[in-house]
This record gives sequence, structure tokens and C-alpha cells, in this order.
Amino acid sequence: MQKFRFRLATLLKMRHMEEEQAQLRLAEAMQQSFNEQEKLRRLTGKFADNINALQSSQLACPTIAQLKIAYNYLDKLKEEIARQKKQVNYAEQCCRQRQKDLEQAVQARKVVEKLHEKRRREYLSKLGREEQKLLDEMGALFVARKQ
Repeated sequence: MQKFRFRLATLLKMRHMEEEQAQLRLAEAMQQSFNEQEKLRRLTGKFADNINALQSSQLACPTIAQLKIAYNYLDKLKEEIARQKKQVNYAEQCCRQRQKDLEQAVQARKVVEKLHEKRRREYLSKLGREEQKLLDEMGALFVARKQ
């Protein structure tokens, strides 16, 4: 009997590659999300530092122009923080989508692997039956020759 050959081996290899690519895309999305969260942390830290500096400078009686500049800067930081929060949300959405893509790729690979295992078990079963048939025939011939 010929060697076991899975006709969908190429598909199985392709599904493995798709899964690996999905893992890479998820890792990139997670890194991007981490970077965006880090930017947001820096901005909120900068905002808090400037609020503290403004409060301490108010004790020294700053001029109206200085206060106006400080408040304009704080408003700019608030806008940047709001934009960065949107970026963080978008990056997290991308992570969730990449996770779903990875789950689908894993599921698709598992389907083909299950089919591969099923076909392999069928092949081994058929091989065992043919071997047993051959042994039975050899036994019958051996018994026939003895008589």
C-alpha cells in the first residue's frame, strides 16, 4: 500500500502561515496600543505638572498675561489629551479586531488539522485491515501446505 498522503497538506500549511501572520498583526497592534497609552500617560502627567506649577505660581502673584499663557497651554494640553484618548480607543479596537482575526485563523487551522487526523486514522485503519488480511491469507496458505 502506498504511503499516507494528505491531499490538503498545502491548505494546512497555508492555514499555519495565516495563523502566524495573524499573531504578528496582533503583536503589532498590541505594541501600538501600548505606545498610545504611554503617550496618554505622558500627556496627563504633563497636564498635572502644569496645574501644580500654575497653582504654586499663583502664590507669587503672576501677571494676567502669564496666567493667560498658562491657561492657553493647559487648554492645548486638554485638546491633545482628548485626541490621544481617541487614539487609544482606536488602538484598542484594532487589538480586539486582530484578536478576533487570530481566533478565526486558529479555528480554520484546527478544522483542517482535525480532517488531517481523521484521514490519517482512516489510512492507518485501512492499512491494519490490509495487513491482517495478508496475514490471514498467509496463515491459510501455511495451513493448506501442511495438509
